[in-house]
Amino acid sequence: MAKYDLVGIDGNAFCIMGYVVDCMRKERRPQWERDNYLAAARSGDYNNLLIVSMEMIDSLNAPYEDDPEYETIEVNKKEYDEVMAMADELRAELFAVKMLKKQLQDQIKEEE
Repeated sequence: MAKYDLVGIDGNAFCIMGYVVDCMRKERRPQWERDNYLAAARSGDYNNLLIVSMEMIDSLNAPYEDDPEYETIEVNKKEYDEVMAMADELRAELFAVKMLKKQLQDQIKEEE
């Protein structure tokens, strides 16, 4: 998985440019480079904006390509479903514990 990704970002042109500029700041890209990106992104239509933005995101992700922290993990559907079922069970157990805690707190308050 890449460190930066346009997937999930609001499709509004200003949101996209803002996200890319924020990513560039995080990577300590100089102001002139951010200005050049914005000029290129604004120089055409929406498709141009997407192309320029994706190219910039790709260049920001390049140093992380071999970093295992950002490695894509392949999971098959069965494993995914099993993990999600376990997560649902844990959420249900956590909810039950929170409810029990609240009941005990209420009971203590009543006894005081």
